[in-house]
Amino acid sequence: MKVRNLEIGSGRPKICAPVTGKDREAVYSQVREIVQAPVDMIEWRADMMEPFPDSAAIQETAKGIREIAGDRPVLFTVRTKAEGGSADPDEETYEQACRSAVLSGAIDLLDIEIMSHGGSADIIRSFAQDNGVRVVFSNHNFTSTPSAEILFRLFAYMNAHDGDILKIAVMPQTRSDVMNLLDASYAAWERFGKPIIAISMGRLGLLSRISGGITGSAVTFASVGEGSAPGQIPADEMARILKMLDGE
Repeated sequence: MKVRNLEIGSGRPKICAPVTGKDREAVYSQVREIVQAPVDMIEWRADMMEPFPDSAAIQETAKGIREIAGDRPVLFTVRTKAEGGSADPDEETYEQACRSAVLSGAIDLLDIEIMSHGGSADIIRSFAQDNGVRVVFSNHNFTSTPSAEILFRLFAYMNAHDGDILKIAVMPQTRSDVMNLLDASYAAWERFGKPIIAISMGRLGLLSRISGGITGSAVTFASVGEGSAPGQIPADEMARILKMLDGE
């Protein structure tokens, strides 16, 4: 899948760095730092801003990010508290935030929490895709890891609802939990032919962040400065590891 000049789903996993600034200037400062690092994509975590941005602030900030990011794809995310984020918007506010980001013309991908937003997830997905924005259907579990069978069913559900990229992030309690995610990721990658993102968080799950070339996980999240989830590896180190695994 091509997003701007980036092929997602082929070659080594692409490195995405999160932007977690609490105000616009902090966001811009982080993006300036990220573009100096070996990063392929940028994720703007709008839920980290204080207060939660209204439509005008989302559009203005997104346009500013685009100016700094150049041709790097920008992923817009509102990670809710229910899935480990910092914001707790009602359904109308969540949907309006996503629509505002799409209408800014400055983002390339939109994260939608498919299991937390009921029927509105399909409405937002359709609106984004109709306006040329790719959709990352996501689900995050910060307490446990379901079985490989349940994880595969979740990937299948995301695929059936026409997500462009299918993302699951879970918290492992055992090594078997990590292997369950890797097994489900590989099976979904083979079955659906779409980019998969599979993340096992924390130190126990570090293997999942570097093994995408084998398991089919197309994007790995790495930090430049402050990270956004447990276990993120610094982007410089991630780039070095991925090149080494690729034989360079």
